[in-house]
Amino acid sequence: MCLGLAAAIAAAATPTAAATQAGGVYAIIEASAQNQVDVATQALQTPGVDGLLIHLRWGEISPSLKTYDWTTLDQAIQLAVAANKRFEIGIVTGGAMPKWVSDPPPMGLGAQHATFDIDAAGTCTSFDTAPPYDRAYLDAFRDLLAQLAHHLRSTGVYDQLAMLKLFGITTTTDELRLPALKECSGDAVATWITLGYKPAKVERAWKAMLKATLGHFPDKSFNIGFIGINAFPGIRDNGTAAATANEAENLSAAFAAKLMADAGTAMPGRLAIGFDSLVLNIPEGNKSYRHSRREFFADAASANAHPGWQTNELLGNYPGGGAACTGVEAKDAVACTSWQEFRQMLFRGLYPLGRENTPPAMRGVYLEVFPQNVVAFPKAILPAHDNLGVWNGN
Repeated sequence: MCLGLAAAIAAAATPTAAATQAGGVYAIIEASAQNQVDVATQALQTPGVDGLLIHLRWGEISPSLKTYDWTTLDQAIQLAVAANKRFEIGIVTGGAMPKWVSDPPPMGLGAQHATFDIDAAGTCTSFDTAPPYDRAYLDAFRDLLAQLAHHLRSTGVYDQLAMLKLFGITTTTDELRLPALKECSGDAVATWITLGYKPAKVERAWKAMLKATLGHFPDKSFNIGFIGINAFPGIRDNGTAAATANEAENLSAAFAAKLMADAGTAMPGRLAIGFDSLVLNIPEGNKSYRHSRREFFADAASANAHPGWQTNELLGNYPGGGAACTGVEAKDAVACTSWQEFRQMLFRGLYPLGRENTPPAMRGVYLEVFPQNVVAFPKAILPAHDNLGVWNGN
């Protein structure tokens, strides 16, 4: 443990029961981005901010076979601990898989893998990943969970971990999804078929991941990032491709809902499902965003999970503007003009049907907000915090 983290832990007040609550307002920091330290530190001092969401990429913290460098994680945790705040961890796995997972022995585990070239927010991104049902990949994922839990306990910060967004089925973000379409080059569905993809195999791997997660974090709450349309390849139960785009979309939606229901069964009362693109005003004529929101609430209800929200990032990573109040794509994004408008956007997640009409089960229990927006609109944060929905009585 570095001296800075040890000193911060010693200086912080003894965590109370409230320090491990999952619901809250979290400022987001990319652990590897040193330019975000100052703005995240400032955001943590804003009334109503409960802690940090710390984003990491698996390949960036594991340089060689089952070896981890937790320096960037510890530095981010130090910011939260020094402010007597809690933290959430989100790790991108599949699309950020360390090279050693697929490298042949003895330097690696030799997992089956393929290259995907996808359109990620308008930019072509290529990466290697293994099928989630590959035994070597599952072994590597279990080891990640074990080493992370051990590190947090050994450095004395485990109790301040409020929520974990760490599941082995992701692409370039920490949301639940796999490459699913013909994208920048190649055909993801065809590639998955060559890898022996069947929904039942993915679901078995998913249940194994849930079991391992609960084994290493038995007393924690969890957060699954939601993708509403084409989160999974349109492949039927028998391993053949859907005949039409509509069939593929329906297969994906049903399968994503099934996986979330599995998580809800495994983690009763401790699961949130997060919509990671909260916006206030949707351009007229846009139907896909509204469709995704409907599926989001339906899936959360089926999984008996709490809904949570992360603001959109249409105006770019820090030092960009973060969230827009209007738009669903960067090309139609319009910045918030005041703290009142930004607060209104946050309340759209807290009360999606309006304050008077939103039932308790639909109220947002957490908000993940980019730190530059917290700093720009500090007056919006405390009212949002005070209006969070109830999660397990907290």
